[in-house]
Amino acid sequence: MTNKYPNSGSFSKNKRKTEEKHADISGSANIEGVDYWISGWLKNGSDGIFYSLSFKHKQAKPQSGGSSSPDLDDDIPF
Repeated sequence: MTNKYPNSGSFSKNKRKTEEKHADISGSANIEGVDYWISGWLKNGSDGIFYSLSFKHKQAKPQSGGSSSPDLDDDIPF
């Protein structure tokens, strides 16, 4: 996501929600140059209705069959 304004993002209704536990809203943000996914759940609390938010780093998913440790050297001859 390319933001026009630094430290900004957006979210909207999660159109892919198929289960009750899935987020009600979803989107993305860029904060201090780091991209994040945003998920939110509409909740009722003692002070009324609010959104509970979760932020996760946007990172490439590990490739299947590969090593999950970046410290391993692929040049080892054995």
